[in-house]
Amino acid sequence: MKRQRGARGMGKDKDGESDDAKMLLIEASKLGFEIGYLGHMEGIGWVKKKIREMEDKASELGVLDEMVQKYSLSKELGRKRRLQTAHISDVRKAATERKTTEIHFEELPSTLVIDTTRDIDRKLFGHFMRTSTKDSLSALANLMKMSDESHWVKRQVDTALSGVADIHDILGDIGREGGSEKTLEDGLNRIKEIGWISDFSIKEIKEETKVIHIEAISLVPELYGSGPNPICKNLSLALETIAGKALNAPVQVIEKKCICQGEERCKFVILPKEPVREIR
Repeated sequence: MKRQRGARGMGKDKDGESDDAKMLLIEASKLGFEIGYLGHMEGIGWVKKKIREMEDKASELGVLDEMVQKYSLSKELGRKRRLQTAHISDVRKAATERKTTEIHFEELPSTLVIDTTRDIDRKLFGHFMRTSTKDSLSALANLMKMSDESHWVKRQVDTALSGVADIHDILGDIGREGGSEKTLEDGLNRIKEIGWISDFSIKEIKEETKVIHIEAISLVPELYGSGPNPICKNLSLALETIAGKALNAPVQVIEKKCICQGEERCKFVILPKEPVREIR
């Protein structure tokens, strides 16, 4: 959110704020909490539009700084409440529903089990698909089935799918004007703008072999904590899209090092994607 001072609105009360200003500040607090709690992205869609509308109105009323402060504090409160709720939910599930959960997983319908024994043509519409449509839908059905037992898990699945749709929209119109490095910078800046990363650097681009080395500060490890293996799958998939457009060729992305492993930056290598062999 931007900060800017404007002229105070008319009809002030003894506190120096109009009724419209007070209502706007309340609305900003509610929106901030919702964004923090549900994990919405601020830079796109209805959230971006709503924030801009509120900023314009706050500027007219002369309460933009106050609105930004209340929004930010409420957003942080919502984020902490989300993490707290997740922790409590996991503990309660482990303590009181362990047996039920185990039975639930074991009794998943066999039709939902991912089938990897079929022949798969994974090249479609000029793109190499990461998996078959049937397998991806089966995995989604599995997740939805599991989430029936937990409102919190269901909310996480819905939010994650919304994030996937958001990143698809954000990266969908990236062009190749200006060359490979320009395209990479454009895509990485878009990811940075929505908050997936806070910084990045393109270490090396080898056009002839289609190999790229990128380092970034991913925000996923901040929420995840420490771990033995790289975890930024979301960022790897986004980099596949960006680098694929930059090199005009299908690529695969491998996260070699991750902040969750104690590294200062997550380190990615982008390589040509090998032709997919049919599974027989």
